[in-house]
Amino acid sequence: LIIIGDINVVQISGCVFMITRKSMICLIMLLILANGCDQHSTQLTGIPTVFTLTRQLAIYNWGTYIAPELLTLFSERYGITIIYDEFDSDEQLLTELRAGMIYDLIVTTDMLMPVMRREGLLTRLNHANIPNIINLAPEFANPTYDPQNRYSVPYQWGTIGIGYNITRTGRELTSWRDLFDPAFRGRVGILDDYSVSVGAILMMLGHSPNTTNVVHIEEAREFLLAHTDQLVIIGDIGQDYLQNGDLDVVMEFN
Repeated sequence: LIIIGDINVVQISGCVFMITRKSMICLIMLLILANGCDQHSTQLTGIPTVFTLTRQLAIYNWGTYIAPELLTLFSERYGITIIYDEFDSDEQLLTELRAGMIYDLIVTTDMLMPVMRREGLLTRLNHANIPNIINLAPEFANPTYDPQNRYSVPYQWGTIGIGYNITRTGRELTSWRDLFDPAFRGRVGILDDYSVSVGAILMMLGHSPNTTNVVHIEEAREFLLAHTDQLVIIGDIGQDYLQNGDLDVVMEFN
C-alpha cells in the first residue's frame, strides 16, 4: 500500500488490509487534494474550519476492510492523525462525494471511475510518489476505465459468493438458484449493488453477467420481480445478518 500525504510516501509491507471485496477491481484513489497535501474542509467531521496543512489523512473505505487496531498502529508509528469513514455501497460513496465530502484516499469500484472523472471529483495521481507502481501486473495497468492509471491504482479483486447458516438451511448451498428455494422465503439477502445482483441472476439464467443484450437483462429483471417476497436487499454487512440470526442466506463478497 502507498499512502501519499505531507510525508510523501509511506510503504507498508505485508498484509495491512483485511481483503474481502468485489468481483470487480477495487481501486485506491486520491481525491481533490493535488499531490496528496492534507488539506480538508469543514464538511468532514473533526476537520479544521479553515484549510490548513496538517499531518492528517482522511480515508473513505468499505466496512470490514481495515482492522481498527491497524489504524491506531499506523498513527502511532508515523505520527499521522487518521480520519476514517466507512460506506457500504457505491451509491453511498458517490452521494457523499457529490455533497462535498473531501477525502485524501477512497476505495471504490471501477464502475464509478468514469462518473467521478466526468464530475471532477478526483485529482490526478503523481506517479513519482508511487514508486512501486512498477510492480503492477500488466493486466491491471492502463485499464479502459482509467487510461494510464491517471486517477487510480488497482488495489484488489475478488469474487461474489453465498454465505449461509447451515443449521438453518439444513443443507449445503451450491448455486445461485439455491437462493430461491421456497424454504428460505424472506430469509435471503442480496446485495444492493445492481451490477452484482443482476449479474448473478444472469449467470443463473445461463447468460453472461456482462451482457448488454436487452432481452437477457429484461429476463433477469422479470425473474427478480417475480421473486420479491423471497429476498431482502442488504448492504455490505451480510456477515452481520448471519451472525445476528436476522437472515439465513446472504450474497456476499469473498
